[in-house]
Amino acid sequence: MVMAWSIEQALICPDCGTYYEEWDPTKGGHIHAYWPKPIRCLGCKAKSDSYSAVRENDKSNSATHGIQMTLIKNPQAPSIRSPLNGKPIVTVESIRSRADTRQ
Repeated sequence: MVMAWSIEQALICPDCGTYYEEWDPTKGGHIHAYWPKPIRCLGCKAKSDSYSAVRENDKSNSATHGIQMTLIKNPQAPSIRSPLNGKPIVTVESIRSRADTRQ
């Protein structure tokens, strides 16, 4: 099972998630297999803004190496329900239970 997953992952671009062969005409693919469509994710924007703020505050430019930003769900924000099963994607309870296990 793990071997099959590893083989599958080697066939997929880790950045865009498409199969390399989809783009290769010599393997039945097409050079225009997909069209790029710009979307705006406010979560990604928040992470990008945070990177910028860290870089601006670091005059030596060394403390920013290795920094990664993550998003933490605001418990006061409404939970979005999954279109697949109608259950909340993130709940306040799930956040609290995760926080309790980390302490």
